[in-house]
Amino acid sequence: MLFGRIRGQLKNSPLPILSRCFGVFKPVAEMVFSKVFSGKLMLASIMEDLPYSDNAVTLSPTGEVVIKYRIRPAERTRIEGFRKQIGDALKPYSFIRIKQAESNSRIAHVCGTCRSGVNPKSSVVDTVNRAHDVANLFIVDSSFFPSSGGTNPALTIAANSLRVADHIISTSN
Repeated sequence: MLFGRIRGQLKNSPLPILSRCFGVFKPVAEMVFSKVFSGKLMLASIMEDLPYSDNAVTLSPTGEVVIKYRIRPAERTRIEGFRKQIGDALKPYSFIRIKQAESNSRIAHVCGTCRSGVNPKSSVVDTVNRAHDVANLFIVDSSFFPSSGGTNPALTIAANSLRVADHIISTSN
C-alpha cells in the first residue's frame, strides 16, 4: 500500500518517468524503508491552513481538475514555528523529520472548497448542504467547512451527514 502511494506521488511529480522505473527500485526501497523505519514509532502532525478564497479547486477548459494552492509567508512562519516546537519536544529522542507541507503532495482534510451560505453568487451550498443550482445534490464532505480546526474532520463529517440525511428524509415525505 505504501509503495502504491509512492508510485502515485512519483507519477504526479516533476519527473513522472520515475513512476515507471519504480518497479525496478522497489526491492531496494523496501530494504531501505525496513532498515530506517523498522521498530520505530511514526508520528504525523496536522496543521490547519487558513481558508483563502484564491486557494481553490476548479476545472480547466478541458475538464481537468486544477488545484490552486499556495503557502503564504504567514503559513510558512507558522509551519517553521510548529516544527521547532515538535523538534524541541522530541530532542531527547532520535528522530527523522519528513517534510510535506511545502510540496503540497498530500492534500488531506481539505476544507473550504465549497462555501456554505444563503447567496448562490458567493456560496455553493445552503444551510442544509443542498447545492444552490442542483436540487437533489447535497455536499456533505468537509469541503463546506470553513476550517478543520487543525484536526481530523472525520467524525464531524459523519455527524453532519446524519443531520443532512434526517433533513432529506423529513422533507421527502
